[in-house]
Amino acid sequence: MNDEEKKARYRDIIYRVKIINNQVFNLSNDISSTNKTIKNSFSIDHKGVEEDTMIEIGNELQEIISTLNNTVISSLNNKIYN
Repeated sequence: MNDEEKKARYRDIIYRVKIINNQVFNLSNDISSTNKTIKNSFSIDHKGVEEDTMIEIGNELQEIISTLNNTVISSLNNKIYN
């Protein structure tokens, strides 16, 4: 495989990772929205049912987004331009 073929493969991988990143971002937004809905609908002592769990899931999703953006995608970009 020559350099141009490798670069094309890395571009394809980056594209696919960005799609995954967008899906995780959308999931994170959905979790946040669901958490707000639960809090507004089913709160006990001004706290939504399983609110802590929902917040933890949201935080983990944000970590995944950060890792994809700052580590995976940037590393793949370096493969293309180096």
